[in-house]
Amino acid sequence: MHGTGSEDYFNGGWYRVMGRWDRAENRPLHGATSYSWPLSRTGGYRFKLSDKVTFERQYHFTIEHGPEGNNWPVGYTSVTFYYGERPAISSLDPVAVAGRLGAVRAPRQHHFDVIDLSFRLGAGTSVEFADFSEHGVLMDVGVDRQNRGAVAFASLDEVHGQVRLEFEDLEPGQYRIYLNYKRSPESGELALWRREVPVADFVDAFAEKEEFVRRQDMGVVEFTQEDQSVTLRVRPKKGRTRLTVGTIELERIGSIE
Repeated sequence: MHGTGSEDYFNGGWYRVMGRWDRAENRPLHGATSYSWPLSRTGGYRFKLSDKVTFERQYHFTIEHGPEGNNWPVGYTSVTFYYGERPAISSLDPVAVAGRLGAVRAPRQHHFDVIDLSFRLGAGTSVEFADFSEHGVLMDVGVDRQNRGAVAFASLDEVHGQVRLEFEDLEPGQYRIYLNYKRSPESGELALWRREVPVADFVDAFAEKEEFVRRQDMGVVEFTQEDQSVTLRVRPKKGRTRLTVGTIELERIGSIE
């Protein structure tokens, strides 16, 4: 199959587009068995009924992966079911075959657009998404200092904007987190927290003119199988209550002891 994507072949539309091929999904004649952006892993199936392929002895199927000319390191596994005129002379145990392929290896580095993450907002926090740019999809976080809401009881001198970011499918371990964000005249201070514990000190995102900061080191967190989340906090300073966030990068630096 030349000149199309694997998601097109399996009738999945595009990868990583909300409401299209962005999760496991079953349809009558096609579907996705899994989808994980952190693992760069997906699977699809398709029943060929009206477009069945006939063959006598062998059937060789290949599909190009990209951007073109198979110019990308990938690993594929597949299985094909077909109806024959008579029972097969020999067979293979699919579990044994899969065992020889080795375990799935998670990458050590991950690159997330903010739209790849699930998130929850704290009281008094608002979020808007800007159009896609050279820095990815930008998320603008705002803090309403008058709307304390449910955090009125907290032992904070002032309201922090809070966005809890939920990652998925990461291998448990220690990760260093890098944040790409915009410094501007409206920006407050930012920090990452792990539950109620700060990962590192707050960073002032103020600048007289807008400028984009790449790979700001936000500290090291330890993710377990059950909890793979961090909270981005925006602390107002001198009336500056906003922060614009771009992509988030994670680098696994160690395993859980």
